[in-house]
Amino acid sequence: MERSGVRNPPGVTKTQATGFGWYGAAWARSLRAANRSPETVKLYTCGVRLFHAFLVEQGMPTEPEGVAREHVETFLEDCLATHKP
Repeated sequence: MERSGVRNPPGVTKTQATGFGWYGAAWARSLRAANRSPETVKLYTCGVRLFHAFLVEQGMPTEPEGVAREHVETFLEDCLATHKP
């Protein structure tokens, strides 16, 4: 699957080629291209997966186009309530 004429990032399966899987893989590629450390890439992409899992658990929209500021704020609020900063 392609979005806006851009090919799928390398290693992205058909299942991942939608929504957060596609954007997460594209962002990871961008971070690597910007020469970010492997640990930074790992940490940031883990955050994307945690956010997506939170959306699923809460019954919120799971396609990036359906996610609003309130969904992000609810996720951040939950993170701060359950984890030490």
